[in-house]
Amino acid sequence: MRRQLFLIIVLAAVILGPASAYATTIYYDLQDLGGNVWQYDYTVQNDSLGTALGEFTIWFDYGLYDVLFVESAKADWYEQSFDPVWDATGPNDGFYNTIALAAGIAPGAEEAGFSVSFLWLYDFAPPSSQRFEVIDAGQIIDQGLTVPMQHVTVPEPGTLLLVAGLVTAAFLMKLMEKRG
Repeated sequence: MRRQLFLIIVLAAVILGPASAYATTIYYDLQDLGGNVWQYDYTVQNDSLGTALGEFTIWFDYGLYDVLFVESAKADWYEQSFDPVWDATGPNDGFYNTIALAAGIAPGAEEAGFSVSFLWLYDFAPPSSQRFEVIDAGQIIDQGLTVPMQHVTVPEPGTLLLVAGLVTAAFLMKLMEKRG
């Protein structure tokens, strides 16, 4: 009985824990350069893609951003940016796109040093998270929102669930030993 209960709790933690994880995480540090000019510095993690991450696009919403400029000069990456514009089709978001010229970011690895400066058009709050897409052979294979770089590590919800499950299992085993 005790083993069955313990196995159920551990299996639930293992199954439910990874559900909150993404294959790619793009972190940003934000710098206010003055005069409504800001800069994002990105760190890209290939958390669990089965292949090297070779291309990604970060979107800059029309009406919030303007005058995008690639600040980084990464030797093994082709980087480009396009400003948000209004054209015959209506408003179009701008973007920063980068393509690996070599191996890309291996599974489980990260790379920093991707930087874009821009004019921030919204006076009531600073810039924040953006949409991104990871592309392979012309197809979107992952997408999400950029995350602010946290200088203090905060555990993932899945990790917290696993620890809570293990603590609960240990408590229940002790309780059952006292009764039995």
